[in-house]
Amino acid sequence: MEFRVLGPIELWSAGQQRDLGPTRARCVLATLLLTPRTIVPADALIDRLWDMRPPPKARESLSVYIARLRGSLRQALGDSVRLAGRASGYMLDVDPETVDLHQFRRLRRQADALTASGDYDHAALLLREADRLWHGQALAGIRGDWVARMRDSLEEERRAAIGMRIECELELGRHADLVGELRHLLAQYPLDETFIAHQMAALYGSGRPGEALSLYRDTRSRLIDEQGTEPGATLSELHQRILRRDPQLAVRLAERHPGRVSRPDTLPPETVEFVGRSEELGLLIREHGDTPWVSVIEGMPGVGKTALAIQAARLAAGQYPDGMFYLNLHAHDPAHPSLDAAEALHRLLRMLTVPSTQIPDPIGERAALWRAQLSRRRAVVVLDDAAGHDQIRPLLPMAGRCLILITTRRRLPDLEGACVLTLDVLSINDAITLFRRIAGQGMAFDEDEIAAAVQLCGRLPLAIQLTAGRLAQDYPPRLADLVEELAQSPARLRGPGAASPDVMPAFDLSYRALEPDHQRFFRRLGVNPCAHVSLQAAAALGGGTLAEAEKAVAALLDHHLLARGPARQFRFHDLIRGYAAMRAAREDPEPEQRQAVGRLIDYYLHTADQADRVLHPFRHRMPVSVTHPPAASPAIGTQEDAAGWLESEWRNILQAAQYAGRHEWKQKCADLTHVLAGFVDIRAYWDEAIAAHTLALQACRDLGDPASIAQASLELSEVSQQAGRHEATLPLAEEAAAIYRSLGDRRGEAEALDQMGMAHQRAARSREALAYFHEARIAYRDSADQRGVANTLSHSGIACWQLGRYPDAMGHLRDALSLYRDVGDRRGEAKTLNNLGRMQLYFGYHRDALEGYQKSLEIFSEIGGAQNEAILYHNIGSVYHYKGSYEEGLAAYRRALAIYRDIGDLPDEADVLNDIGAIYQSAECYDEALIYHEKARSIAEDIGNLSHQVTALRGIADVRRGSGRYSEAFDLYHTALRLAREIGDPYEEAKILEGIGETTVKSQRPDAARIAFRQALDIFERLGVPEAESARIRIETLDPAFGRRTS
Repeated sequence: MEFRVLGPIELWSAGQQRDLGPTRARCVLATLLLTPRTIVPADALIDRLWDMRPPPKARESLSVYIARLRGSLRQALGDSVRLAGRASGYMLDVDPETVDLHQFRRLRRQADALTASGDYDHAALLLREADRLWHGQALAGIRGDWVARMRDSLEEERRAAIGMRIECELELGRHADLVGELRHLLAQYPLDETFIAHQMAALYGSGRPGEALSLYRDTRSRLIDEQGTEPGATLSELHQRILRRDPQLAVRLAERHPGRVSRPDTLPPETVEFVGRSEELGLLIREHGDTPWVSVIEGMPGVGKTALAIQAARLAAGQYPDGMFYLNLHAHDPAHPSLDAAEALHRLLRMLTVPSTQIPDPIGERAALWRAQLSRRRAVVVLDDAAGHDQIRPLLPMAGRCLILITTRRRLPDLEGACVLTLDVLSINDAITLFRRIAGQGMAFDEDEIAAAVQLCGRLPLAIQLTAGRLAQDYPPRLADLVEELAQSPARLRGPGAASPDVMPAFDLSYRALEPDHQRFFRRLGVNPCAHVSLQAAAALGGGTLAEAEKAVAALLDHHLLARGPARQFRFHDLIRGYAAMRAAREDPEPEQRQAVGRLIDYYLHTADQADRVLHPFRHRMPVSVTHPPAASPAIGTQEDAAGWLESEWRNILQAAQYAGRHEWKQKCADLTHVLAGFVDIRAYWDEAIAAHTLALQACRDLGDPASIAQASLELSEVSQQAGRHEATLPLAEEAAAIYRSLGDRRGEAEALDQMGMAHQRAARSREALAYFHEARIAYRDSADQRGVANTLSHSGIACWQLGRYPDAMGHLRDALSLYRDVGDRRGEAKTLNNLGRMQLYFGYHRDALEGYQKSLEIFSEIGGAQNEAILYHNIGSVYHYKGSYEEGLAAYRRALAIYRDIGDLPDEADVLNDIGAIYQSAECYDEALIYHEKARSIAEDIGNLSHQVTALRGIADVRRGSGRYSEAFDLYHTALRLAREIGDPYEEAKILEGIGETTVKSQRPDAARIAFRQALDIFERLGVPEAESARIRIETLDPAFGRRTS
């Protein structure tokens, strides 16, 4: 059944509208529906029916209307709705969820709660659903002064909800979609300054600032003429910002909120060399509704597939506010193997900053996680240079509003629902335009000669860029000579993936135009084993100074043989890379090529070692040997410098290490991996690190160096443990310990023993772990390593906690904290403060816990670590929640939520959503609590996290109980209980049993409630948690005498 007051007063049941009797009977019903399950005094009903002017027998008339209404309801609904009379008035016993007004208000409250957490997409969805509940003017068909006032009030509620939804849509960058709707709203409310401001913002965001300013001028004139007043401060400030073209107006407000990072963008830098393709762009970026839109751009090499995909992504950016992602799948890159689907998924998830520890190994689970991430985003994903279906299928989303652009040289006919675009060469006019733009618009060229040149280039953009680039030099050849040279060039490449014959003459032409030194430099870059190259790395490859490298790179850029990449690096087009490698093989002796790569490896080893020493000053490290110190290396004086350089180069360093391990530089392979170990540990690049450490260990075994084998084993053990591959951890650490013991290296032995303890700890063998930590601590003390001692104390504290030895745990952590401070290890200090805070909170020392969390947060804010910051905000929110400081708790939880979303941490996002729901529930805001628990449950189901599903189900059941829906609560509790027992979570099992007990009390069955509470108490006592006391007290209040009094 459904009662409607947001329009004519109606009752719908079984798909039919039911008769409600005369107007005054419907007025009585409307009054009762506004406050269901609440007594409305008879005097109030009389006043509203007769506008404060009741007839002589008003009570008798009211009774008649009540009787008629009761009969209509009974005839339509039977006994499911009761209109009850009380001494002072009447009450309609009906579920508020069957009344459209209360559904509208619930949706608005939920949207408001979601907006506060930055979830504008879901909030806008709920507000649209709320607006669809309206079927005309509120309370239509009944009259009176009270009705008119209530109608105006309800219309204001609707207007406010529309305004809130438009704000959400503006946050989401949907400016163009809103212009028409706002024009209609301004026709209804011409002087509503909120709607006027929204329309100005929408026009400005749609690239129509002139119309936005015109709207302001018209509004100002009208306000002065009709009301004698100027526009308000908000409108005036917006006007000034548009006048000065404030760039922040183009940035979503959500991106300026505290705790958020900027929108991810991994697209290659923009170029100015894109022309034409308007029809193709329109096809790629057209509106596609609420489903993923997949487009495949296929075509020959050099035809401009990648450039078109990137241009489309840039143009569509406003429609996809959650990020732009680019991944080169390397199907035809001669220097790099094609990525398989598992590696591609890993890289895409890391672009979303999903922690490596949360990326599963099985490709099916990895694909499910990627799809779960995309389902919550509106993003553009460019998958460049795809090989085939097996590589692409796991990368495609199943839901969400994402744009997927795939480029490929071969047909992919079996991608269901994909838009396939076969890209042809440029039209003759676009080809000439591109040629002129690169050669220089001011140059006077014969049109026929340009046409001949672009035709000889096959009208391929890559070939045109290279050829026209010759004419943009300081001493360009004549165009006629260039045309003749192109026509006579015999250059061709053979083999799979070879370039089109039309592009090879352009390669040859550009190469021959280089100075001899720059030709040599070009060939050196052709033997680079890394995907990108910085200026300093290029100088190492070239064997010259930084200034010489700068000059050579500039020449290659001018000739369009090199392109700019991310983070001030440079890259080859894969065809040009192949051409450079071919030239190097033909023209340079093999020893010279090896020397160039050797210099590059030494550059990376020298600089990475420096960065590691700055970033991790306390780390135990092996000495590294650099054969050729680089002539140029970046300045790395601060931790920010070191972290920034490693972040931009870590993948290149690992590629260099892999190349070294496969060739004659095995020691360099081990050294490169060693100096990078600390960085990949902090950044959690586990998959790449495991591959590198495995190769490094094999290289050390090939060299037969025991100390290197021990160090490599230990580092592989540690990274395997971090990645959750525990089966490999212990044997590697045991091997390292044995080697260090044979070498008499107490410090190395201590590190291996500590690692063995960690392996036992993660396998829940805390007693064995504690023994290893104790042995490690003795060895660290023997080698005078205070930081090592601090580490073992910290680890021992956690082991003691797991064993229930709480005083020992606190003591170990306090000792560790003191030592970390003595040696100046800020990261160790921050981690220990967090762990101490958790224990203090457990014992009820809330002030101490909060102080520790806040100090830890300050440190992580300084030294970096987004996930640690989020966890600390989450913990701080828990303290405030426990203390009943709900506003502070929500603020902290929302900071954590924003970071979890930014780094793609779905498990912790679900966790904090449940905690936000719990705060709302504590405040008896059940509608708001429900939406958060439902969101948590949805995420947990998508990623297969049963633990958070249980918590969400319990939260939803608690909400149903608090709302008086006891039958629904029972069903949800029992579903959650079955799942909690299945996964073996005793704490959740006990909390669910508590909920069942409370629901049973509400159902007037105290004896059954005591059974549930006793089961909960038994579990709480076994766990040794404070909830045991509250369960014991609850049982005492439910003695049989108490049960008789309440039955």
